[in-house]
Parts: sequence; C-alpha cells; structure tokens
Amino acid sequence: MLKFILVYMRFFAFFKYCQILAILLFICGLVMPCHGQKEANVWIFGDNLGIDFNFDRFRPFNGTKMNQFGGSASICDSSTGDLLFYTDGRTIWDRNFKRMPNGVSLRGGYSTDQAALIIPNPASRDQYYVFTTKSFGDTIPLPNVGDSEYSGLYYSLVDMRLNGGYGDVIKQEKNTLIIKNSTEKLTAIPHKNNKDYWLISHEWGSDRFVVFLVNDLGIGSPKYYSFGMVYAHMESKGRLTPSPNGKLLACAVSSPPNYESANPLELYDFDAATGVISNRRVLGRFPNLYGVSFSPNNTKLYFSFFDNYQPYGDRLFQMDLDAGNVEEIVKTKTQINFIYDTGIGTKDTISSGMLNLAPDGRLYSNIIASRTTKINGERIRENLIFYLNKPNLYAQLSEPSYRYLKANAKNPSGNSFPNFMQSYFNNLEPVDNSNFPEKCITIEPILYPNPVNKLLFIKNDPVNCLIPATIRIYNNLGQLLRVSL
Repeated sequence: MLKFILVYMRFFAFFKYCQILAILLFICGLVMPCHGQKEANVWIFGDNLGIDFNFDRFRPFNGTKMNQFGGSASICDSSTGDLLFYTDGRTIWDRNFKRMPNGVSLRGGYSTDQAALIIPNPASRDQYYVFTTKSFGDTIPLPNVGDSEYSGLYYSLVDMRLNGGYGDVIKQEKNTLIIKNSTEKLTAIPHKNNKDYWLISHEWGSDRFVVFLVNDLGIGSPKYYSFGMVYAHMESKGRLTPSPNGKLLACAVSSPPNYESANPLELYDFDAATGVISNRRVLGRFPNLYGVSFSPNNTKLYFSFFDNYQPYGDRLFQMDLDAGNVEEIVKTKTQINFIYDTGIGTKDTISSGMLNLAPDGRLYSNIIASRTTKINGERIRENLIFYLNKPNLYAQLSEPSYRYLKANAKNPSGNSFPNFMQSYFNNLEPVDNSNFPEKCITIEPILYPNPVNKLLFIKNDPVNCLIPATIRIYNNLGQLLRVSL
C-alpha cells in the first residue's frame, strides 16, 4: 500500500545563506530493489500503445505511431531503462517516436507473432542487431502496411552513435539474409559466457531448428537440429520461447482450430554453452496453439490456444515442470480464467491470449477487454489488460487479475506482444505497482527554510504515492553541493 512520505535531510551548507535554486528528484526503487537488467522496461506494441515499467510502476501510454497487428520489439538502456528504439519488423523508430532515416523497409511481417527481435552486438556496446522474420500468412503483400514478399530471416544493424545519438541502421548491414525460408519462430538465449548469444529460429517446410552463435566476430554459421516434424503453413505460427534461465525451450506448433488436426506443444532442453537443442517431449496436442511462456522461476509452463469447440473459445493452461516425468507434468495441466466485471451488472470470462513476462514479475495476456463505468454520471468505456499476479505459484494461487489500460484504439494490442529475450525476467518476483497515480510522475517538494544556513527540511507528500528519490542540491551559483540517496 502506498503511503505518505516525509523526508528530513540534515544539510550543513558549504556556503552561508546559500539560495537553493534546483532540486531534481529521480525515482529509483526504494521499496523494491531496482532490477539489474532493464532492457525490457518499455514495451511498444499493437496500435499506438506502450507500457513503461520503469521505477517498478505500470504506466500505459499512447503516441508510439506504430500500428502493428503482429509482434514487435523494443530495447532500453540496460542501466537506466530509458527507451532506445523499437520496431514492428518493417520500420524502426527512435526514442522520440520518430522514424530512423535508414530504418524503413525492413523485412518483417505485419501479422507475424515474432516479427522482430533485438539483441546487443557483443562487439560494440553502441550497436544492436535487429532480426526480422515473417510467417506464411505474410508472403502476400498487404495493402497500406508497407509489407513485402520476403519470407526469410534477416538482420539489420543499428548504431546508436549515428543520427545525432538517436540511432540509425548501418546501410551496409541492412536486410542481410541468414535463412532463406523461415517460420515466424524467433528467439535468443544468452551464451553461458554471459557475453555472446544464441539466435534460434526454425526453417519453413522443414523439420530443422536453426541456431546461430552471435559473438564479437558477427553471426556464425548455422547449426541444425532435426526433430521429425515439418513446420509449414499453420505450423509456422506460434511462439518459440526459452525459459528465463536458458535451459529449456517451449514451442507452440499451431494448427487449424479443431482437434482433428491438433499439433503438439513441444518442450526441449537447451545447452547455453554449446547451443545444442535436445530431448524433445510432447506435452499434449491442442488446436491452434499460439502463446507459450515460462514462469520467472522456471518451474511453470503456460500456454494458450484458440478452441472454437469449447464454451469460452480460448484457453489458458499451466503445467508444473517440477512434477516429474512427462506423464506427471501433463497431469498437472490446469485451466486459468480471468473473470471481470463488465460494468453493466454482469461478469465475463477471458482465458487466453499471447503471453509475456514483464519486468514487474507478472505474466501478461495481450487479450484486452472493455468495461463500462460511470464518471460524473457519464458512461465511459475503459480498456482492461489481464495478468497473473503471481505466475511462480500453482495455478489456483497465481491470482488472475486485470488492470486499466489507457489505450485509444479499438483493438489496441493487435495480435501480439513485444518479443524479448526471456533472460531479462529470470527469477523475478512481483513488485507492488498496483496504484501509481499520475501525480507521482512529477513531484513538487516543499523546502524550508529557503535560503538555508544549517538545517534544510524537504517535505514530499503526494497523496497515495510512495517513491524513492535521489536529491541533488545546488547553490545560487549552480554548483552541486550535495547528493543524497
């Protein structure tokens, strides 16, 4: 619960009777420690929608200028969590929501779930690889979305030193082909050496996973791992997701929405030292498999599918990976539903959607619903986004819930979420960001006495707002006198 803060700081001035000109407050994890990896702290996805998770908060916003039905990707500064750039797989925008001059006409898909993925270049802290791919449904150009006929896996290289520090694509390394025919499955796992990365995809019309080592020499030669099932047409859909600790791979192999042609939910072992994929296990067959995610503590597997033959249509399930062998794991399969008040005196149920772990330790579903509420006697439609508050726990204890989402679009989430390396979420626990009023974003402290001789009192009391602060104090000459954490 957010509380009132009263801050007193004892300050002995370096200059007698100095005038306090500026106090800058920066929020940074007082109640919960700041996470070391902040690359996934800002999500950009769907129709003009973003979510900022910095400072252990949940702050939706509009104005991204992206309209994407399928997947996207974004990347933040690893230390500060500040947004660097984002992409829908066809266009790259900088942190000011402006298109990078050379960041257009990339070869990702409009409806591809994992249309893009961003990973750092091990050879340069200022460069990032942007990988793009397309599913079979994107091989035909779509009107008004700048799509193309390309269906392979490509990379482009962004250098943040270009374009006045806002970043741009290096022309000589734009749309470089690395797989001629690929599915939409696209992910990466950090190497065991904590410097390099393994890029993982799957060939279209083939039974082969493809693994590339990405190191300071560039993108290495492909390694292939065959497992007997050909991914083509509908099989190319569905997420390929690693566990946050990089030891497992889960693959949702999609199919038409009926049990007669249901495809498997696959689980593999992965060796982060060698890049080897092994030990295929089938955890069941389901129609139209789509979303798949692990819990942050790597013990639970979540998956979703669309099922036209069931009362509610879509489904979300959890399996306990600690249960034992495959048969014992499958026995733990438990359905999870999100129940919410529609605002008109009825309840409704949602149980599926694309799944994403978040920096706040929760598991979010991209299914967005609306409810009606009254504000000053006027009926207002509000968008809701659903999540599991405690995804590390068993299904009955995972606390399905929802929160309000500021989104102006009719279908703000599109069909997917941003595509991130899952290592950013390893072993996270949920933080308390249930109530973060807008007024907490800009804070006006009360200072007295001012000017000050020996003792300065700083009072900060926004209602329902508990925040940490770094305080910088300057004298009337603009000189920094004191920093207090």
